[in-house]
Amino acid sequence: MANSGIKILGGLIVGTAIGAVVGLLTAPESGKKTRKKLDKEAKRLSDDLGNTVNEAISSLKTSYQEILDNATTKSKKHLEDANETLSINDKA
Repeated sequence: MANSGIKILGGLIVGTAIGAVVGLLTAPESGKKTRKKLDKEAKRLSDDLGNTVNEAISSLKTSYQEILDNATTKSKKHLEDANETLSINDKA
């Protein structure tokens, strides 16, 4: 589920980048202004991508920790149940 969200977000970023480049290249401005705009847009997209990647990593770390905590809790519960069952059987 998270993987498809990352793919969609990546597609949006790539689509935005392509649209920005095409728009800038077809704009009636001097080469110097166009290059400056391209540079500025590339920096913005790079920052956006970095933020998106950092958010995705943070989200994955949080999900991983939640899964790990849940598995640990369930494992401890099962171990306690097994020990209790063994204890009851030893007394019988």
